[in-house]
Amino acid sequence: MSEPTTVGAALASEAARLGIKIRGGDQPAPPPPEPPPEGAPPAPPPTPEEVRAARKREHAALVNRSIAEYWRRLNEGEPTGTSTYGGDVDAEDFDMDRTGRPCRVCRGKRWLRASGGTPERCFACSSPDQPDEIERRCRVAGLSLAQIGKTFDNFVPRRGTEAARAAVEDWSRGQGLPWVHIFGVARGPGGPAQGVGKTHLALAAAGAMIRAGVQCRFAYGAAIRDAWHQHREAGTLADWRAGLEAPEPLIVDDLGAAQSSEFGIEQIEGILNKRERDMLPTLITSVADPEAIKRHLSVSIGRRLQDSALCSAVGISAGQFRGEGD
Repeated sequence: MSEPTTVGAALASEAARLGIKIRGGDQPAPPPPEPPPEGAPPAPPPTPEEVRAARKREHAALVNRSIAEYWRRLNEGEPTGTSTYGGDVDAEDFDMDRTGRPCRVCRGKRWLRASGGTPERCFACSSPDQPDEIERRCRVAGLSLAQIGKTFDNFVPRRGTEAARAAVEDWSRGQGLPWVHIFGVARGPGGPAQGVGKTHLALAAAGAMIRAGVQCRFAYGAAIRDAWHQHREAGTLADWRAGLEAPEPLIVDDLGAAQSSEFGIEQIEGILNKRERDMLPTLITSVADPEAIKRHLSVSIGRRLQDSALCSAVGISAGQFRGEGD
């Protein structure tokens, strides 16, 4: 009986069939593990959770390498071939992970042909730092220009915030696991402190991506139910939901900050379920830690935040911020 094929091997085979050269694919294979000494008991088989975590890591690594190779070819003017999802690459519809999508105006070619036949640089993607383009990305994200005035540079460092800032800054650059969860750490019987810098870091991540030319989405956890009703009345519910489930990075701030109805929790669960299934970049902040979210808000959301193959959960142990001298 043949050995079962792993998810990573199957995806690598499909990428090879479609003509995608995966960066790092020509590296020599790592040496096999040392055999156990004679008489040693056999190693226990991996648990289902360990198998699932390994498959997620394989899948994420392969897809991210394929996307990096696609961008390298695009930027260096080489043929992009086909994507690992099959079919010809369509620059308008090709779903990137956390680096954004190819420009919808020039379809990723970086050039437009003017009416006289002279090529010109694409106005939409050649200058991503132009004020009108930044304002447009803010509007799509659901933010104002004033809100992205909160940056990593003007975040006041305090003891207990260092790990959270590093994790969020890495996530905004497309590094680390697809999900990051920032939460407050209880400092006494009163529970975690409010105003410790979670929202500042969330807005700083959004601003950093917007200035880098990456479109993101920003949602307040307590307002998702109201937003659902508003978009339903306006006839834009499908577009709103599709935006929160799109491949662009999503930031959900203050999850569980207000008492949510069962209906509101169902909406958040559905959105996060889609993003977990597709390994989409997601940043979540909350006062409560994952275990408290399981007890008081949603078991399924709490379990996802505890999935070490999907999410990096980082606590802030600092007290409430009271000013520069705090």
